[in-house]
Amino acid sequence: MAFSLPVNLAQTPAFCQFCEVSSDIQWKCINCNLFLCRLCTSKIHSKIKSIDVHEIISLKEIGTDNAANSHRKIDLQTISCAVHDDKICCVYCRHCNLPVCSRCLTQAHQHHKYRELKEVYKEKHSEIRELYDKVELGIPTFLEEESMLQEILSSGEREFKENKANIIQQKEYLKEIVTNHSERLLKNLEEQWWKNKYAILKKLVKTTQAKDKLFSERDHLEKTLQSHRSLDILNATIASEKCLPEIEESISVNLQHVKFIRKTLSEQDTIKKIFGSIYNVPDLQLAHTYQTNFEIVEKVIICDNNTVYIGGVKDKLQKVKFHEYDLLVEYEVNLSVYDMVPFKNGNILISSKENDLKLVSNYGKVSSFKTFSPLETLCVHANDQNSIYLGLVGPQNSTTVDVTRKIVVVDEDGNIHHSYEYDRNNQRLFTRPHRITTYKNCMVIIDLQKFGGRVILLHPGGYIVWDYIGCDYPYFEEIEFDPRDLFVSSADIILISDYNHAIHFLNLDGEVISVCDLRKEFGIEFPFCTCIDKKGTLWVSGQNLENEVAEIFGLRMK
Repeated sequence: MAFSLPVNLAQTPAFCQFCEVSSDIQWKCINCNLFLCRLCTSKIHSKIKSIDVHEIISLKEIGTDNAANSHRKIDLQTISCAVHDDKICCVYCRHCNLPVCSRCLTQAHQHHKYRELKEVYKEKHSEIRELYDKVELGIPTFLEEESMLQEILSSGEREFKENKANIIQQKEYLKEIVTNHSERLLKNLEEQWWKNKYAILKKLVKTTQAKDKLFSERDHLEKTLQSHRSLDILNATIASEKCLPEIEESISVNLQHVKFIRKTLSEQDTIKKIFGSIYNVPDLQLAHTYQTNFEIVEKVIICDNNTVYIGGVKDKLQKVKFHEYDLLVEYEVNLSVYDMVPFKNGNILISSKENDLKLVSNYGKVSSFKTFSPLETLCVHANDQNSIYLGLVGPQNSTTVDVTRKIVVVDEDGNIHHSYEYDRNNQRLFTRPHRITTYKNCMVIIDLQKFGGRVILLHPGGYIVWDYIGCDYPYFEEIEFDPRDLFVSSADIILISDYNHAIHFLNLDGEVISVCDLRKEFGIEFPFCTCIDKKGTLWVSGQNLENEVAEIFGLRMK
């Protein structure tokens, strides 16, 4: 560690201050305060009485910590007593924490305990150096935090202005019809942003103040270490706990991204649907990766006690727990899993694409819940009231083209209460109901087709409210939408895993909010299942670019 001491090398004399002839000046004697050439240092200066206690430094060391330390060693021997001006301090009083002279020892400090000045100096110098190093190490953290907050603030400001401009532009398009609605949206947007901005600015101010404090403390400590006076070291106050603030964790600064979704004019739409709405855009960060021994993980479900069930059609069912970087398998059942859902009493309902719907207990015992022969079971879902939604299709070897393709609602005893197969125009509702979940009274369904698939919102009255067949994001323009699993979040956002390495985020009107390219962002390929635990972590099964076995990825959503 080198310091920039206030020593001007330009003031070094042109000739040796001993012989006054040689210009080959290489050394300086701190005691003599003379600049010396190489010859005088070795031949003349070395013959001075008591030269062994002189501090000699090279010119290259001037302005360094070593030079300052050499100056202080000499100064330590000549510290004047604060009480007796004509006396030199010889010891350090442990009671008064002061350097004192021999006369002091017989007067005010007569019965005190003492330590050698060199010992106290060395100890305090070491403490100051240690504190300096701590301060030096702490500064980059606050610089990084400050930079991050500035970046978040700048990004949020740009995003805010962009959304505001879009809202105003849409407002001009619709003119007086939606003026009141646009003003409400602007207010909502500004309230969200100012709330985030206030939190960011609040933490930014504290971070900047802490950083400035560290810079100030470092400068003070550096000045002390640069001083030629050992008294400055001895009088220094060491208080590391006061000058090393920590980054405050109590203020949450997770910028919530928002996006304005524009709508085209339709006479039948409400004002809200005509104008558009503000939606929070999920921001994903890879937090966990677990490798399985499955070829493909068709489904993952996470229970309240962190118990996880994973299953695949070509593999088996496993009950596991997430543990650091590994999956701990509690039991394994040789059972094909096409779809599964938690049921009452900790049991799991499983569809294996067979005639009967299976029930697996918390301890791995398998039993038949109900048979639907000759139909085969596909998707399965149970709501909070334990009503079961089940996809059924006709036998795969059937020679009849118009085979059964329907969804039934079954109670917990297996009795069918509702069946959905045709719409009001007697047209088939489904091709192959692959996944299903519910939102309020409606059903959100993945319907697989010959090529790709679609997601539909089915009204309990038996008609399709909307269907989603992909979006016009550049990456997906020439690729068939291939949905594999879905989940409705607590924020009323529908998450859909797309086998084309993506996650689609829809609102409840079936409009795309955002699409995350999993392969580009996280190296995740061919995602199958999606589920969100109570901590808000999105779990996705898929393939890693480097591995051939299925992996389970935990994506933190902000």
